[in-house]
Amino acid sequence: MQDSLLHLLYCALKEEKPALPTDLNWEALLQLANRQQVYNTVLPVLEKAAVLPPEQLQRWNDYRLTELQRTLYVLKGLGSAGALSPDHDAPNER
Repeated sequence: MQDSLLHLLYCALKEEKPALPTDLNWEALLQLANRQQVYNTVLPVLEKAAVLPPEQLQRWNDYRLTELQRTLYVLKGLGSAGALSPDHDAPNER
């Protein structure tokens, strides 16, 4: 599994189409990519190569949306404190 993930990272870097085993455990690959925090790097490679089975593509995209929602929630919380507000350094215009 680790070899497949490394291969996908290499393909992402070199913009090459991956050559993956036909019996790849997609769920295990998803979990490994998540643990290593490289999910968003390898998914575009898999999408472009069109190698994910349709049900796995849906699973990976569902996870991507969940992570996006989580990120937006965190950023919204930080933004309300002024930490990431785009104009937090701008003078107060009231």
